[in-house]
Amino acid sequence: IDGTIVATIGATTTYSQALADGAHVWSVRAKDSVGNWGSSSASETTIVSTDFDSTVITVEAPAVGTNYKGGETASVVYKISDLNGVANSGNIYYSTNNGSTWTYVTNVTTGSAGVGTGTILLPSVNSTQMKVKVEGFDTTPYSNIGTGESAVFNVDITGPAITISTPT
Repeated sequence: IDGTIVATIGATTTYSQALADGAHVWSVRAKDSVGNWGSSSASETTIVSTDFDSTVITVEAPAVGTNYKGGETASVVYKISDLNGVANSGNIYYSTNNGSTWTYVTNVTTGSAGVGTGTILLPSVNSTQMKVKVEGFDTTPYSNIGTGESAVFNVDITGPAITISTPT
C-alpha cells in the first residue's frame, strides 16, 4: 500500500493498520512455492475518509412572508457547511406546495465560508406555499448530503380587481 509491502504470506491478507484520509494506491503480486515472484497487478486506488458528518445548510432568503411577482427572479442566500470542512457545491429547487414536490432549478457553488447566493426564476403561478430548498454536498469522497429549506413565501400573478359602480 502506497509503495510499502504489507504482507508476503497466505492466500488472503488483511491489512489492519490505520490509513490517513486521502487516496491510497495498492497492488498485488504472488510468489510461488519455489520463490519466484509474479508481476504486480494493475494499481488500484482506494479513498479513505473519516468524515461522516452531514452537511448543514441554512437558507436565509427568501424570508418568511416575502411577496414576489410570478415569472420574476428572486435572490436565494444560503450557507453550506460541515464539521470537517466547507461544502462547495449544491443544487437549488423550488416548491409551490410547501415542499410536497420540488422542481430543480440550478447547480450552485459557494463562496468563502460556504456562503452562497443564487437567483431563481419564479414560476408564473399563484402560491402562498412557496419554498426554496438548497441541497449541499461536502468536499469529502463520500459527498455527504444535507438540505435546508427557506421559510414559506408568496408568489402572485393576479392583478387587483377594481369594480366601478355608479350611484343609482
